[in-house]
Amino acid sequence: KKAAETSAKNPLSESLPEVSPAKQEDILEFSPSEDVLEFSSSEDVLEWTPEDDNEENKDGKTDFSVLMEQMEKLGIKTETGLRYCAGDQDFYASMLKDYIQAYPDRSSELKKFYKDGTWKDYKTVIHALKSTSKTIGAEELFTRARDLEDAAGKEDTEFLAKNHEAFLKCYQKMTDKMKGYCEI
Repeated sequence: KKAAETSAKNPLSESLPEVSPAKQEDILEFSPSEDVLEFSSSEDVLEWTPEDDNEENKDGKTDFSVLMEQMEKLGIKTETGLRYCAGDQDFYASMLKDYIQAYPDRSSELKKFYKDGTWKDYKTVIHALKSTSKTIGAEELFTRARDLEDAAGKEDTEFLAKNHEAFLKCYQKMTDKMKGYCEI
């Protein structure tokens, strides 16, 4: 008895509504015809591998591996960052560039919200910066941003007063150093 009640209420057991012949013609009118799709022979297909974008330099290293080494010297955990970027080297390099390019706006916003005491806005910006710091593997900046985010949420102005400027200096120093290694 319960099985019969369950199947009667199951939306999957209900039939789909009928489509009128006129509506069917409209649908078919917008559907691609068979001759739209063309397939080339396997001889015409070019294969691409990630290594194609990473030609070796005179030292036998790829540009990406050199970038990774330089970021590691700055304290960035590149393997962590690359993992957060699903192993996609181009995406990770793009995240590094975006991080650097965001510095002027993010630091300006943080300064303004700190000065104005608008902690909700400050928390929003520092949260975004915390997340992107984590994504690229900048763990020190991530930790500092996390602490500032917590303080902003609690409106702990004493903690913010002690750590806001130091964070901005660290952030600026990091992005300035990163600029020297990333093509922007």
